[in-house]
Amino acid sequence: MSFAKRFSAGRFDVSRWLIGLAALVVVLDVATFLAAEGLWFQGVGYEHSFVVRVLVQGSLGLLTTVGSALFLLFNLRLAGQRAWTDDLPDRQKGIWPGRLGLSLLLPLVLLLAVLVCVMVWSHGQLAVSRWQPSFGVSSS
Repeated sequence: MSFAKRFSAGRFDVSRWLIGLAALVVVLDVATFLAAEGLWFQGVGYEHSFVVRVLVQGSLGLLTTVGSALFLLFNLRLAGQRAWTDDLPDRQKGIWPGRLGLSLLLPLVLLLAVLVCVMVWSHGQLAVSRWQPSFGVSSS
């Protein structure tokens, strides 16, 4: 029996343990961050600001997560409805309209990635040229 079959079947599933461990690390990281931030805000007397900040950030994160999950589920349902039910002959698989093969998709994605990099570089250069830091001590 192979290593993968032995550890993926039955009681000992490595992927579940790794996902659980990663989730535990993330939860502990968020909890320690919130505890430290809460103590700092309490020390300077801004508990209300901290509570508002955490509630707003949590609400925005929850709204985004729910929206993304609904979008994903809607698209999965739509893809399931529009899936092909019968097998096509090999000679007809590549002639359907709207099909974009890997030979066209890969250069297109690389071109778009280079375009985004050039745009970010250009905007960065513009920001650096406009930014004039003042390192002197202000007298007012």
